[in-house]
Amino acid sequence: MKINRTFFRIIFSLCMFAGSIFCLSAQTPLLLYGEWEFGLNREYVSQVNVPGVTGDPSKMAERESWFKREIKLPDGN
Repeated sequence: MKINRTFFRIIFSLCMFAGSIFCLSAQTPLLLYGEWEFGLNREYVSQVNVPGVTGDPSKMAERESWFKREIKLPDGN
């Protein structure tokens, strides 16, 4: 009886592992690289590439930097 229980646990674990790999491989990652609207204090005035530098990296921005972009999310289950 103990062998059957151990065998069942091993098979069950392998099935769960294989299923999780299949689910992960079926998903397409959502990459956020590309062109974004950029502005200070939500006043969007320019387009910038992300990742990238939006200003002089040696100076602190006087106001908060904001980025905005519309994306289409994949359909859920």
